[in-house]
Amino acid sequence: MSSEYVAFGEIDTSLDIWCLGCMVMEMFTRRTAMRWTNEKFVIYELVEVKKTPIILENMLDKGKVFLMKCFFTNPMERSGQQRSYWSTFYC
Repeated sequence: MSSEYVAFGEIDTSLDIWCLGCMVMEMFTRRTAMRWTNEKFVIYELVEVKKTPIILENMLDKGKVFLMKCFFTNPMERSGQQRSYWSTFYC
């Protein structure tokens, strides 16, 4: 879940992009993208520290760039301003 969802309950395209990044991470690593178990700690890390999932070094550069764009902490960077990047992945 993205920081804006945790803090404000906002549901929009940027949340979908964050979740897509989490799914890709889970498919690649076979583990959850966010590995925290304590709910209060998750909220603190996402909202206050602006922590994002760790992108593994052994991924291809294109995969790293894709995930970095999925995990921008600013929701506007994830959706609105990056439309041209995301449109390259539409079928």
